[in-house]
Amino acid sequence: KYAEGVMAQRTGPVSITDDYDDGDLSMLMVPQEAVGFVTGRAGNFLRTIEEEWCTLMFFCEVPGYYEKIKDEVLNRDKGRDESGTWGTDTMTFQDDELSY
Repeated sequence: KYAEGVMAQRTGPVSITDDYDDGDLSMLMVPQEAVGFVTGRAGNFLRTIEEEWCTLMFFCEVPGYYEKIKDEVLNRDKGRDESGTWGTDTMTFQDDELSY
C-alpha cells in the first residue's frame, strides 16, 4: 500500500485516511517553506533518506488537516508586509546580460 502512495504522488496529490494506518505509519508535518529542502533537487534528498533509513517517504494530504490549522495559515502573514511587495524585487536585464 505504501508503494502505491509513492507511485501516486507522481501524478498528483496523495490522500491518506485514518484507516490507511496499520500501526506501521509515521507522519510528520513539514512546513511549506521546508518542502523544497526535504524533497531536494528532483527528489534526490528524499530518496537518500529513504535509502539510508530503509523506508518509503512521500508527501500527502490528510483530510480534515486544513480545517485544524486554517486560522493559523490564514493569519500567519497578515500585516507582515506593509510595502505590499512580499519581499520581492524586480530587475530588468539587458540582452548582453543574458545567456541562452
